[in-house]
Amino acid sequence: LGLLGTVIGIIESFQTMAQKGISDIAEVSKGIGTALEATALGIAIAILSLFYFTVVNSRINGLKTKLKSELSLIEKARQR
Repeated sequence: LGLLGTVIGIIESFQTMAQKGISDIAEVSKGIGTALEATALGIAIAILSLFYFTVVNSRINGLKTKLKSELSLIEKARQR
């Protein structure tokens, strides 16, 4: 999403430059601002997603280890 917003913002900037020229810096800046906002939002979402992925993945690995241990104990008990 961040990359898509960046591309759209840059396209807006180029369209403004084509229509009004590079001298109207305020209008060109709007598209660049949109691009930067989208990039920042995309990075923030990626960082939060990575954090939650790491937490959930760690819990899953812990549960898998515990489950393997419990299954090992059950197997040992069945063999007796």
